[in-house]
Amino acid sequence: MVKSSLLIHPEELSKKWIDKLADAGVETLALHPVGGWRAYLTLAEMLEKLETPEYRALLDYAAQRGLKIEYEMHAGRYLLPAEHFEAHPEWFRMTKEGERKPDRNFCMSNEEALDF
Repeated sequence: MVKSSLLIHPEELSKKWIDKLADAGVETLALHPVGGWRAYLTLAEMLEKLETPEYRALLDYAAQRGLKIEYEMHAGRYLLPAEHFEAHPEWFRMTKEGERKPDRNFCMSNEEALDF
């Protein structure tokens, strides 16, 4: 049997979506905040939304309908915010020109950044 899933943005979640997916036999609903340069902001918005009783009720309803929920996201910039750039520029990505920038994910090859 083929397992199926669907990915939507957190703000799109509704009983209508849940019912359509469950009725179609979809097993997993993946929630993915909008990516791009705002990914760290939309991830923060999703985490706030997850704390509200209304959103928790939707997630509970999805579970009652048999859907598994996955959370998928671009979290690098959220996990290491740009506010640390001034004190630790080496934690952040390097451009082709050799300049450190805090505008995207942190430097994945920097052990201190990974430890943070």
